[in-house]
Amino acid sequence: MTAPTQAPALTLGYGTDFSGPATVIEFDAATRVQHDFSGTGTDAFPAPPLTVELWVKTLDAGNSTLVEYAGTRAGSPVFVIRQPANLTISLAGTDWVTGISIADGQWRHVCVVLTMGRWGLVNATLWIDSLAVAAGSGVFTLSADNMIDPAGELTLAGTAATAELTASASEFRLWRSALPSGQQLANLQRRVFAPETDLVLVRALADDATSETLTGTANPFAASTLRYRVPKSGADNYALAAWSSVSDAEGYDLQVASLNSGWVDVVSNLNGTQASLAGLPLGSGCQGRVRARNASGAGPWSALASLTPIDLPQPVTRLDWKNNNTEIWADWEPTGQASSYLVELARTPAQSPPADPVLTSETTLNVSSILADANGWQVLVEGAALGSLGPANLAG
Repeated sequence: MTAPTQAPALTLGYGTDFSGPATVIEFDAATRVQHDFSGTGTDAFPAPPLTVELWVKTLDAGNSTLVEYAGTRAGSPVFVIRQPANLTISLAGTDWVTGISIADGQWRHVCVVLTMGRWGLVNATLWIDSLAVAAGSGVFTLSADNMIDPAGELTLAGTAATAELTASASEFRLWRSALPSGQQLANLQRRVFAPETDLVLVRALADDATSETLTGTANPFAASTLRYRVPKSGADNYALAAWSSVSDAEGYDLQVASLNSGWVDVVSNLNGTQASLAGLPLGSGCQGRVRARNASGAGPWSALASLTPIDLPQPVTRLDWKNNNTEIWADWEPTGQASSYLVELARTPAQSPPADPVLTSETTLNVSSILADANGWQVLVEGAALGSLGPANLAG
């Protein structure tokens, strides 16, 4: 017997199945869900940075409230997400009208991210189905002595006073962190019941959340068509390596390296022609190679295979003078499966709030009018996409 002379053909990809239909809450304008936060430990509503996620299916065109949080302390800032046909985010009495409608009768993943800027200003980003559709810098203001009260009442589908919303809803989550764009994609791919690294899941209302206080109908939980991706049977991770079989092979050597953190797997004498890449960090692309071996030795390595991560990598951005050196343009390469890009501009050193973010489907932007003063500037570009390299587009 001689060592194998043929190299396997290697592919790296994401292998997922869909779980069964989720259980949702049917809101009928007479039903709401409420939870009283004690204000201590993990039972405390977070001040920014925070992320609120909710799956919603509705045709409600009124000024109905999806989410309200009212602190116990007198004068505490109230946080509200309302009006499905023109999503409006409110904090401390100030409205941010986004102009975005989800009142189309389709399942929509709504995500609001709040972060603190300078001088008590609060920045907001609205994501729909993992796409950043609206962003505002300094749209709200919180003072140091009047932040969001950690103790208070959270209401879904209405206010503390009354039920309002007619809709189906599922998978409400409140995070004590500002989730970046890549994490939004990951949340659409994975049902996250436990915190990821550096994240704290404050509250999860999923299909097992029967301990909430329900106001209205006695049993508002019902089956829906909303489904979630889960690893394929027998796999403990979404990333998989698979290769073709080679005659005379008694085993295979696999090497996979993350583009972010180095080696993920260096395994010898694997049986079979598939392996789960459980060590691949969230948001990391990777490259890998495989070879066959037997008692006489190892064969040639396969060609390198690459995997685009679920979480889109940061686009490489550059600034160039154009049109006879009269205009400054930001340019970046297309990123993975990105279908849009969020361009953020910040002065360095910061002397005033940053310019408003710009959402574009192009890979170039004229920033001449924005970068018009004597400050230094940073231009940051994030890619966003609905779905990824999974087997199908996401439900909803």
